Amino acid sequence: MPAQRTLYMVAVVAVALWLDRMQSSSRVLAAALAVVLLIDPWAVVSPGFWLSFGAVALMLYVGSAATADRTGSRSGATAVAITVGLAPLVLLLFQQVSLVALANAIAIPVVSLIVTPLALARL
Repeated sequence: MPAQRTLYMVAVVAVALWLDRMQSSSRVLAAALAVVLLIDPWAVVSPGFWLSFGAVALMLYVGSAATADRTGSRSGATAVAITVGLAPLVLLLFQQVSLVALANAIAIPVVSLIVTPLALARL
């Protein structure tokens, strides 16, 4: 379910970008929240919801900065932003932050930029 929630939120952000409706990041996040709550009203009681929502918000923030700077893809910056940005929330929800989570800051760009393209090229 957490992956589905994240997919719904990212889809709302993607549609807003595609339709050029990105006047305000907070409005897009509110629309993403509304979509998720329509599908699963009890999602707000789950720590996974808040982590998914925080991750999407951070992706939107980093993506908006990349678009404004015209620097293109910032997979590494996004991964670091998610890892560092979610650390306080993880600490609040679980009273600990795993150092293994820092591996995501490396794994996300490697899988996104190297492993996935190589796997698709092999098809």
